[in-house]
Amino acid sequence: MSAPRPIFSYLEGRAACEAARPDRGEARVVRHAGREGVNVRSIQGALELPGHTLAGARGSFSLWVMSLESLGVAAQYPAHRAHIPHAHVFPLLADAPRGQFDLDEAAFSLSFESHWHPQFYARWCRGPYYNAFREGPKAAICLTHFHFERLVWYQFAVTWDEEARDYRLYINGILAGTNDQHAEALARDPVGPAAYVGHPAWCVAGVRFYDEALTGEQVETLYAAEEEAPDPVVRTRLEAIYAGRARPFDWRPDEGWREELALPLDRAEDLEEFRVQGALKAPRITSEGLRITTPQVYYPHAAMPELGENGRHVYLWSRRVFEGDLYVTYEFQPLAPGGLGLFMAHCSGMQREDFMAEYPLSETDDMKYLFGGDVRNYHWEYWRDMNDTRNDVAGHGLMKNPFFRPLGYACRAPRLAEHRWHRLEYLQEGAHIRCVINGDVVIDANDAAFDNNGPVYSYGHIAIRCMITTDILLRGLRVMTRPQFEVV
Repeated sequence: MSAPRPIFSYLEGRAACEAARPDRGEARVVRHAGREGVNVRSIQGALELPGHTLAGARGSFSLWVMSLESLGVAAQYPAHRAHIPHAHVFPLLADAPRGQFDLDEAAFSLSFESHWHPQFYARWCRGPYYNAFREGPKAAICLTHFHFERLVWYQFAVTWDEEARDYRLYINGILAGTNDQHAEALARDPVGPAAYVGHPAWCVAGVRFYDEALTGEQVETLYAAEEEAPDPVVRTRLEAIYAGRARPFDWRPDEGWREELALPLDRAEDLEEFRVQGALKAPRITSEGLRITTPQVYYPHAAMPELGENGRHVYLWSRRVFEGDLYVTYEFQPLAPGGLGLFMAHCSGMQREDFMAEYPLSETDDMKYLFGGDVRNYHWEYWRDMNDTRNDVAGHGLMKNPFFRPLGYACRAPRLAEHRWHRLEYLQEGAHIRCVINGDVVIDANDAAFDNNGPVYSYGHIAIRCMITTDILLRGLRVMTRPQFEVV
């Protein structure tokens, strides 16, 4: 199925690229891998595209982008913002010429961020990314954990149908992001009359706007027609992340493993094995298992003082610590859409100390104990149904904290079914970590000790954390370890 003719086309071919002039500074035409694109040399420069379809109720656009550097997650420090207030934001296309200086300027932006989340998105609202996910949500497409390989051309395509509440983002013809599937309405801020591209990090080519919402088949056909020789390595990586296929988990513990904890989670004494922090009333024992219910409010990023200072999210910390290689398994059953459930492993202080024994116990429910403070851990988001993440499929993210280092991300279709038990398995052998759902290795990652993100962790508490809007059952917790040395 071929795509319709575009309403507006820009930077199509060498002549159009040579004729492009930024409003400030210089531009050059770069040719690589059979394609020419424009690279604007100044951070203050932009190429104006005088017509677009971004304001329409239905439409699409596509563009080709090549990064001159490999771009991914990077550490963020205040000094980085000395000249650019939002130095971590790299706009690709926006309705304001310098959207990275003032995010309130752009009512539409397709942007990359070098933070761990978000990383790549399209939004029809002014301000930072999270303005789209507060009360009165705005149209936005959620996509996380994308990175640019250096000198690789990517085709990005965005489609939207306002009436159907259907917004999609494709990378090289692969569906990679969608809007929040649970929002009942998605407002949009008025888009300006012109669009802008151009940035020192990018070469941009072949920008096309359509007045129809292209189908997935049309987007794939468009990519195939414009890319005669796709890079198989890049294609494989994108497919593995955004359209992953099941990989069987064939591990069995050998004689070196020993059981440390086994809890059915349907007895009152089972809850005593955990210290509850945050929303104290969220967990309760039932005949079916441990039920965790956080406030069922579907604007999780809005200010809600009526819930109290620590009434939104909850941590369940194991009172015991575990050392060495680690295997943890339990079953979970989502009881309602929305929310986020995650597992934390090897939670210790910054110098391998038991932070729960060394320091005053905290009551806070905020995320600093997860990734923004002084507790080291690995965290795996296995029930990822928040409104600021992709939730049309089952998404999984594995992070190393507090260094904001993504270790793995994967999508699986279909979504994890509600009112059905699913088995989680976390296996860490040295630096090798596998995250498994229902026998499928959704993430297979390796940590590293000398990449400026701390050592490979091997000691600490485990924890289960649930964010606001979560209603989930847990049962059958089992913890095993394999010592890495002998204690005499």
